[in-house]
Amino acid sequence: MLDGFEHTASTVLANRFHEITSNVILTRHLFGPLVFACSRAKMASLSERQRAALLEAAVFARDMQRALAPVRERQALQALAQQGMALIPADTEALEARVEKMRRETAAGLNVGDLLVRILAERAAP
Repeated sequence: MLDGFEHTASTVLANRFHEITSNVILTRHLFGPLVFACSRAKMASLSERQRAALLEAAVFARDMQRALAPVRERQALQALAQQGMALIPADTEALEARVEKMRRETAAGLNVGDLLVRILAERAAP
């Protein structure tokens, strides 16, 4: 039996972790971004047409990943529940209240207050 681990529902399902534990605490603190990385040398070796096509494909992949990730996560959670896992929502309000001041101060210190506003707005969106 596992005491705890930290993964998305889709990772739990794909790796069959539900076979060795029976509870999931839904903290909503993980985000799995899709990262496109390419060396400057490789990009410089491509023709303008190839670079444009590669960047267009990267944007498409980003948009698809962002659109599909929440759908796949919901599907995985449903599948885990069907497998008998208990899905337990975490109450994070107290934690949110405790970190709010630090969050604002850190954003101000890094001069990214506008980015913090955008991130929090996105988090609040359904």
